[in-house]
Amino acid sequence: MPSISSEPYQIPVNREGTSERILYPGRLRMLFLAVACSVVALIGLGARGGGWLLGLLAGIGAVISFTSLLPSAAWLKLDTQGFTYRIAFRTHQYNWADIQSFAVLTRRYLGIIPISRSVCFTFTAEHKKTKSLLLRMATVIARFDGQLPDNYGMKARDLAALMEIWRLQSASNAVAPDLARFRSASFPGVNRVS
Repeated sequence: MPSISSEPYQIPVNREGTSERILYPGRLRMLFLAVACSVVALIGLGARGGGWLLGLLAGIGAVISFTSLLPSAAWLKLDTQGFTYRIAFRTHQYNWADIQSFAVLTRRYLGIIPISRSVCFTFTAEHKKTKSLLLRMATVIARFDGQLPDNYGMKARDLAALMEIWRLQSASNAVAPDLARFRSASFPGVNRVS
């Protein structure tokens, strides 16, 4: 992984500085998705036979995409306690102490061509014990415990590195992170998964 400069990242460096950062999803991508779902919904509803089901599902996708454009509908907040993301007005909150590592998941078409990358995370062993058996079985199959719904205008590797910086900052309770360590080519908790 190429080295990443810390200047574009807002790191909690001192008590006087900001202690949280809020990221929003890419508006252009959401707008494109909303328009594409609307077009497919109109085509599906106008088709004969089973097209109404396709139109209904695409219409639901269009509504969700349009609501994601609202400022309070979707965001990612990083703070000293953990991270919180919101999608379609539903909020999910996690503490840094419960997270073991972050990974970049690459989805590939035909196992070769990368089509998308996203940030996923794994819980600590202590936190996994509090989860139900069904969720623990799903983790074994999926290789991770959770996934962020968006990259929030960043590359997946940069977002994973940013979240790892915040996690390590919280774990060490240090006043200032060792920026030279984060400029190196590898991040200890950021893995790549294909």
